[in-house]
Amino acid sequence: MMKTSTSLLALAVLFALTSPAMGIAPTADTPAPVAAGKVSDISSTDGETTVDIRRGTELKNLGVGAPLYVGDTVMTGATTIASLLLNEDTRIVVGPGSEFAVNSVTGADGAKSTFLKVSVGLIRLWVKHIYTGDQTFQVSAGNSVMGVRGTNFVIDQENKTDTNLFTIDGKVAIATSAAGLSDTKTVVFVEAGYTSSLTGKMTEPATPKPYKREELQARLEKRAPGFGKAFLDGMLKADGDGARGVDYGIKKPKTAPAKSRH
Repeated sequence: MMKTSTSLLALAVLFALTSPAMGIAPTADTPAPVAAGKVSDISSTDGETTVDIRRGTELKNLGVGAPLYVGDTVMTGATTIASLLLNEDTRIVVGPGSEFAVNSVTGADGAKSTFLKVSVGLIRLWVKHIYTGDQTFQVSAGNSVMGVRGTNFVIDQENKTDTNLFTIDGKVAIATSAAGLSDTKTVVFVEAGYTSSLTGKMTEPATPKPYKREELQARLEKRAPGFGKAFLDGMLKADGDGARGVDYGIKKPKTAPAKSRH
């Protein structure tokens, strides 16, 4: 009996030491996370210093400087905007009350494409890299897929199905599917200063029409009170390690220590 009890105790100790909750490194059978970028800035109107990042089955509450991995989903609170910097030098501003996923990033673990997903909220993207040949940069939002080479644009995802695109610089292609982006009959090109939309009831994107900057700012302000101007007027600046973040002109509190929630 004593020998059996000792064996059970040893197994219990081994289980505890190898449990993820103990923070032990993953085994050889567990793939290491693939680095995608980092959280380069967080600004808030109420002093919030962190954003929620869903990583696998975990929900982590992380601050400025936190790494991003392929598969991560970033979620911002109602008073917070966050700047992300991807490895291939794309800058992303995630507006308040938004959910944004990084599914793949060019160069990360050999990937030849970047694929991002907007579930809801406001997203602004600066795509610096010029994608050509077999490299692609695509963003899924609602019932639409957008393809870019190098541009600056805003996505306003009102709900699960209704997508609004505003191109600030360059040109963005939008269609109802990834395959549709390469079909001249289904793709719509939205140039700088133009907007298009695709709602759940539409079978193809709306014909692009011009918009005025003040109209877009007012729209963003209505969707995210206190952030409309900041969201559009964010200026690039160098942060401590030479990367580039976004200065929103909003008071930035001290960074809180990172913590995890299960």
